[in-house]
Amino acid sequence: MAKTTKKDLVEALAAELETTKKEATAFLDAFETVVKDSIHETGDKVQLQGFLTIEAKDRAARKGRNPQTGESIDIPAKTVVTAKASFKI
Repeated sequence: MAKTTKKDLVEALAAELETTKKEATAFLDAFETVVKDSIHETGDKVQLQGFLTIEAKDRAARKGRNPQTGESIDIPAKTVVTAKASFKI
């Protein structure tokens, strides 16, 4: 399965919108900024109904194990970003 890169998305957007790659790149960069700011600053969930949901979730602290030494370690709590597709292929 091939990997889709930002360059591939820009080319597809430019073709779909019948615009230049420069304008498609600006659109994609603006979308990325808005999503990041929404999640980071407000903690809001970004939901594009029928397509994608992106949200920040808190992950609790837990015990882990160093695979090289077998030593037990403490893994601190942190916030992670999750993305879930809302469509079926």
